[in-house]
Amino acid sequence: MLRSLPYVLICLILLSCSTTKKIRKSEPVPATPQVKEVFQRAQSSYASGNYEKAQQDFKYIIQNFPNMAYANESLFSLGLIYEKQNKAKQAFEAYISIVQSPYFSGKEFSARIKVAELLIAEEKYDEALSYLDSVTRTDQVKKPLLEKAHLLRIDIFQYKQQDIQTLETLIELSQITEKQASKEAYRMRALDIVNSNLTKEELMQIVGNRDFDFVRSAAFYQLGKMFFEQKEFSRASSYLSSAISVNSKSKYAELAQHILDQIRARSRTEPYTIGAVLPLSGKLAPIGERSLRGIQLGLGIFDKDRSRFTLSVIDSESNADSARAAVEKLVIEDNVIAIVGSLLSKTATEVATKANDLGVPSFALSQKDGLHEIGDNVFRHALTSKMQVEAIVTTAMQDLKMRRFAILYPEDPYGKEFANLFWDEVERQGGEINAVEKYESGETDFKTSIRKLVGTYYKEARQDEFDLRLAEWKEKNPNSRRNPPSDLLPPIVDFDAIFIPDSSRAIGQIAPMLDYNDVDGVRLLGTNLWNTRSFLNRIGKYGKQTLFVDTYSENQDTKSIQAFNQKYEQVYGQKPDSLVIQSYEAAKILRYLIENGARSRERLQSKLLEIKGFPGVTGKLDMSSNREINKPVRSLSVTAGSISPLEL
Repeated sequence: MLRSLPYVLICLILLSCSTTKKIRKSEPVPATPQVKEVFQRAQSSYASGNYEKAQQDFKYIIQNFPNMAYANESLFSLGLIYEKQNKAKQAFEAYISIVQSPYFSGKEFSARIKVAELLIAEEKYDEALSYLDSVTRTDQVKKPLLEKAHLLRIDIFQYKQQDIQTLETLIELSQITEKQASKEAYRMRALDIVNSNLTKEELMQIVGNRDFDFVRSAAFYQLGKMFFEQKEFSRASSYLSSAISVNSKSKYAELAQHILDQIRARSRTEPYTIGAVLPLSGKLAPIGERSLRGIQLGLGIFDKDRSRFTLSVIDSESNADSARAAVEKLVIEDNVIAIVGSLLSKTATEVATKANDLGVPSFALSQKDGLHEIGDNVFRHALTSKMQVEAIVTTAMQDLKMRRFAILYPEDPYGKEFANLFWDEVERQGGEINAVEKYESGETDFKTSIRKLVGTYYKEARQDEFDLRLAEWKEKNPNSRRNPPSDLLPPIVDFDAIFIPDSSRAIGQIAPMLDYNDVDGVRLLGTNLWNTRSFLNRIGKYGKQTLFVDTYSENQDTKSIQAFNQKYEQVYGQKPDSLVIQSYEAAKILRYLIENGARSRERLQSKLLEIKGFPGVTGKLDMSSNREINKPVRSLSVTAGSISPLEL
């Protein structure tokens, strides 16, 4: 290995890095016919793989005719043979001898590259770089060899994480190579570095130096994008404009123009135009349609005296990219003052983030956690999972005096989130969780899950009790030919209620199965997914055991709810639900604030923070410090075949 080179030779190598250019070289003596014949014979042996014979002939020339034309060529071929034989030390000595030779050789630049390759293999990058620089800094090297030297330099720069040097070398390569495919490949590599690797300071270095050629437009764009994300819009505009002027035909000019349009849209506002991004196609279209009706009603679009408001609606297609593009379109083309929507978890983050980036207040209707953390322009009006769990546990523990609970949940994101929140809240309020069991999402046979929940599935865990009950059964049935019943063990019901965060379909199957397994006298706790008419059809006689929460039930006997129900039915011929009301209230708040002077996005954002005691359909609405609407959450159950407020 190279590390075993003698100390004197290492010193010679290091010295050569700074002295090779100063060596005075002369033309070699022309080779005699005899030497030429030996060299040709050696080359033929090398080509046929007879390295031993080739070595003998090459060494003969090197040792006996060091001043002749074929001596350095023989050294180079000898180095190649040593490399094939994995003799790095000998190969290095052969190549370095060419570099140090007092005679000119057509193999000298190739030898310098070979020396560099061997040094790179030994991780001696600085020494290797000095040899490569001696190749690339002369105009006497042919382009293929120069290209190879530059590629080795790139390997070193990338190892040392020197992106600017890598970039400079790739630009040189793109100018050197004569192959169009290679030219494009080098340009793409250079652009990849600009688009992903560089710091702000490095990008500044590029835009200020015309030698960086075709990558400057990309660098200007990246800087503009950085400042845009930091909300330094003046500086962003300057760099984005430069990206266009440097190369108006590049894709970065198009990208820069797109962000410039967003920046300029921030100052253009139609105060009576509200945007909505909703799922209006596909299987989730009915949800989007209900929300849309609530927004339309809240803005007064169908009032007898129609309001001044315009609603610009774009289908999110239940797709994150489409939702993000919809926000841009609403802001840039329609100049909306605010956006309502973000119904779905899969699109809520994108809508809120893009609207916040553009300085547009958005009213999210999604339950997705963490939306308020995106930015100061993100508001939410939704019954979140946390709100529901807090209300359920408070009612169960404070009003119904329960202390012991079980959790039966589907193994999907919804079920896991609610199960964890419920467990934490029960413990926070001083209760205890005595049983937890999960089941596959979409399950239709809950027998096994319920038996596990109540301790009748794993008989070995209650073996002594099982043996005793089996003996009792045999004593009572001495002549029975039947097998003992599978339910010899009674269920362990050490809980007052079971929390089941799943749909009405699931609870419609779980409730009868609990009854079948003798799990009696417990409450069934659920979420607002149960506040539907299909729940009434599915739950049947078990409805009186249920407890769930929502902000609204159609049987609430309040003037505001009854008035809203009547108005909604007159316009749409249907009964509203909690989603309709949330959408209506969000739009109503925006309408009120705008009509009372909040006609800029900044002013509207400020006034939204001050919402206090706003008259909603189901009660007073307040804006929290987290920019979330607080509203009454009601405990519901089934009474006389209808969903009504829980009777305590």
